[in-house]
Amino acid sequence: MNSHQLGLNILDVREEKLFQILDASVYDTLLPTVCPELLITVPGFQTSASIAPELLTQGFNLRLTACDLEIQNVRCDSEMWELPDGIYAIRYSLSPSEYIKVEYNHLRLTKAYTRLDKIRCNLDLNDCLPDKNKKDKMVRIAEVEEYLKSAKAKVEYCHESKKGMKLYEYALKLMDKIDCKHC
Repeated sequence: MNSHQLGLNILDVREEKLFQILDASVYDTLLPTVCPELLITVPGFQTSASIAPELLTQGFNLRLTACDLEIQNVRCDSEMWELPDGIYAIRYSLSPSEYIKVEYNHLRLTKAYTRLDKIRCNLDLNDCLPDKNKKDKMVRIAEVEEYLKSAKAKVEYCHESKKGMKLYEYALKLMDKIDCKHC
């Protein structure tokens, strides 16, 4: 093979206090794996959190908290803060890092989907056809979900972060209308 093929799986977890990353790399057994570096920039922050190199063994499975991502620096042993939705910039590399690296933009939608689930709970469906109002609300919920999926695709696959965030923000506005927060 003659080179490492780095790859990460960034999971869409529903836990608002955790961020999970799995190592999906294929390592060349004839080459050393030295100086692993994992940098994560949280939405709204300019500097990246550097994950401890000793955690970056081949095949790592990291469940990171606000303390790990360096946005919480108090009560880390007793309290976990919720992580924000938005675009997380992730860079994983080995030495020489200018050649052996992989970078991702990940759109975290945990809070948005939690909110959408609460809207579904309040819909109070029964095991029969819904009335017109509930059916209309179901259509609007599906529309919001499609906007969230499209936002994620724009950020992660199309590499159009600004467009993706506009779609994300529009989905939140649609949820506001469903919730009647700004009727």
